[in-house]
Amino acid sequence: YSYFTMGFFVQDDWRIHPKLTIESGLRSDFHNQYGTFILPRISLLFKISPVLTSRLGGGMGYRVPTVFDSEVDERQYHNLRLDENAKAERSAGANWDVNFKKEIGEVELSINQSFYITRINDPLVAFTPPGLVYYYTETKPVVTKGFETWVQVSYAGLEAYLGYTLADARKKYDAVNPYLELSARNKFATVISYEVSKQFRVC
Repeated sequence: YSYFTMGFFVQDDWRIHPKLTIESGLRSDFHNQYGTFILPRISLLFKISPVLTSRLGGGMGYRVPTVFDSEVDERQYHNLRLDENAKAERSAGANWDVNFKKEIGEVELSINQSFYITRINDPLVAFTPPGLVYYYTETKPVVTKGFETWVQVSYAGLEAYLGYTLADARKKYDAVNPYLELSARNKFATVISYEVSKQFRVC
């Protein structure tokens, strides 16, 4: 198949108050096979204090059907099939976060807490009859919700990062196995690095 997309994007940041900024954008894409997609996004950034900010945002997105998925081994490419009635996936999501950043002497401390939810309508799903990998569109959505927490401490070139993410991704079309495959429900991450010089960093 051959895909062609043409589009445009506009963005505007408007500081309506010293403590409140509106960041908005609009993207429009025209796809040669799946039509036009209008994708707005908006976020509100509120400066609660010199060390504390909060952001509330949301937006929409899309993905056109393709059989070349990261879950598919390249040796299976000759077995891939796409349903002729497959639709483009359309998504809508919202997020809210609170960020704290403060210098305590020579130590810089950053803490971020965020929450999010995303809904994917018309998800493209793989069906694997013998000898084939067949993709088709499901009628019920995939909904992901969760939160992310991370803490970062910096001192004299030494940085330590610790993060945790909860992602509850569920397939509404599959009551027997609702959790999305290859999607970690709990994820921990930590990095410790040291800036040896302006050109080198050790992790």
